[in-house]
Amino acid sequence: MKKFLLTATTLLFAFVLLACGGTQTEFELGETFEFDGLELTVADNIGFGRVNDSWSDYHGEYYFYLPITITNISDDTRGLNMFSYSFYGPDGTTLSDLSVTFMDDNDVAWAGDLQPEATTTAYMHFLYAGDGEYIIEFEYFTADNLQVIFEVEFDFDVVPEVQTEFSLGEMFEFDGLEITIGDNFSWGEIDDDWSDHDGEAYFYLPVTFTNVGEESNSLSSWGFTVFGPNGVALDDIAWDIDGDDITRESDVRPGTTVNGYLHILFDGNGEYLIEFDTWNEDDIHIVFTVTR
Repeated sequence: MKKFLLTATTLLFAFVLLACGGTQTEFELGETFEFDGLELTVADNIGFGRVNDSWSDYHGEYYFYLPITITNISDDTRGLNMFSYSFYGPDGTTLSDLSVTFMDDNDVAWAGDLQPEATTTAYMHFLYAGDGEYIIEFEYFTADNLQVIFEVEFDFDVVPEVQTEFSLGEMFEFDGLEITIGDNFSWGEIDDDWSDHDGEAYFYLPVTFTNVGEESNSLSSWGFTVFGPNGVALDDIAWDIDGDDITRESDVRPGTTVNGYLHILFDGNGEYLIEFDTWNEDDIHIVFTVTR
């Protein structure tokens, strides 16, 4: 009789678990759950932005971000890392990882480990892939993965446009450098028998750049192209000039500021364009008019 009651109780308990759906594996924003000895809450206050980093492959792309609070409820040191979770967009494919782009913006991938009972708040950054359902999947190796499922409707009105067109005298950032090209023109004539442009006129503009990156750097002529009024790329004359062109400067350490000149072949009056190539669709343009 006791054996019968025990068996019946076990079956009833299994039935209740089945009816209740077993262990919960899907959550909404704002719900708290446990994962790998951590207590996690992905908040529902979504922020929106556009990547403004010329070093990033995603410069100019839209993204959104969510705060995540992490508490270590285990007895040893542990934390989240970029291999603990994946992001999926509305079409069900994995989203590209933005953690490197937002390394300095408290991205959760770089939050580090926590001591037992410690708590921290960081951010998850998502590449925007259209409105619809997004999934954060926390990945177990020995149990069912956990998913946070939520809807996103991107608010473009709160995201400022990334400026890509500048005038002379405006500071812009390119390739880890803060650059300002001045608007006071000076003129000269190439005097070099070895030059294909010997005897031709040129103008030059003052340039200041500061290395705001973390490595030695310089302004190279490979990073930009100058177009004349007819839309044709002009030849680089940096080595045809007796004076020092700023593109001939050696690399400088982080925090160093350099002053020099940019020499440009004169190709008639009209609008000139200096295009700095950021390796994506949002190149930086400096547009100005030249009249001699």
